[in-house]
Amino acid sequence: MSSSTRPSISSASNVPGPKRNDTLPTEVIQRQDNEAPESEPPPKIWSVGDPFQYAPPKPEGDPWALLLEPLIKKDKMRCEAWKDEVQNLLIFAGLFSAVVTGFIIESYKNLQPDPEDVMINLLSQIATRLERVPGLNTTSTEPPLAQAQFSPSSSTIRVNTFWLISLVLSLATVLVGIVSLQWLREHQSYPDLTPRQRYAIYHMRDNGIKKWQAWSTFSIHWENGG
Repeated sequence: MSSSTRPSISSASNVPGPKRNDTLPTEVIQRQDNEAPESEPPPKIWSVGDPFQYAPPKPEGDPWALLLEPLIKKDKMRCEAWKDEVQNLLIFAGLFSAVVTGFIIESYKNLQPDPEDVMINLLSQIATRLERVPGLNTTSTEPPLAQAQFSPSSSTIRVNTFWLISLVLSLATVLVGIVSLQWLREHQSYPDLTPRQRYAIYHMRDNGIKKWQAWSTFSIHWENGG
């Protein structure tokens, strides 16, 4: 094999490699090669006195009003739910009272003597007296027959008692419902007060509801926030 076909050793010097600035001194190049990459500084712990990185927007208006707004909204939702429940109860109690009153009017008649029976009894007495007088002599001095005393049965008395109790309880329910609606209206009233005063009164009323367990009067419970 001829020497012309053999690869030249000097051609290896033409292979591209990492470039190095040969103009720098040798000591500088060695120092750059031995230096480790610098690590980032640890993050600074934020304290109360430091400024915010993302500052919150400044509130517009009275801050007490901003605090009170979601509380009033929540209280309004609670009171509206209670109002709807009371109004439905008032409608049912009104219809029930009207129906019970109709039954009482018919059932109360059984506690009094029937006018027709009284009239029949009087006619019977007159006929008896006329039969005892000879020759239809109406000047007889015999005492009149004693009229039978009316006495209602025990079952009639019990039925009427239950009807009257039902009517009284229904009317009492209506009264409690009306008072509840008035209380709910006054509970949401804050006349001529500053937002700070409203905030204080709201918490006072809310604590009163929790202390007296006013929510237990309604089927919709809001003692735990809804």
